[in-house]
Amino acid sequence: SNILSILLLKETYLVLIYNFQSQEMVEETALLSLLRSQAFKPLTSILIFATQRRTTDDLARLLNQNGIRAASYHAGKTDDTRAYIQKEFIQNRTRVLCCTIAFSMGIDKSDI
Repeated sequence: SNILSILLLKETYLVLIYNFQSQEMVEETALLSLLRSQAFKPLTSILIFATQRRTTDDLARLLNQNGIRAASYHAGKTDDTRAYIQKEFIQNRTRVLCCTIAFSMGIDKSDI
């Protein structure tokens, strides 16, 4: 059955909450497989939440190294950098946004 209908989500996005540890190759492989799966192909905007800034940076780096357009977003970035990242995500030039949980309070994007 379709994971999107099971989770009752819109077809254009999915929010993941991920506990990432860079030494865990199994978790990395599972995440990459999931994001590349047929169920995820139609998703244009994906948010992955993590509790630590470093985790968001590590995840974005992993995804980009594997051909998935991603960026990290957290309070440790400058205002200009955060504005640029938001613009890229809103305009669908970044598919996956890896962010700290505080970001979820201010999302204003039509397909999320």
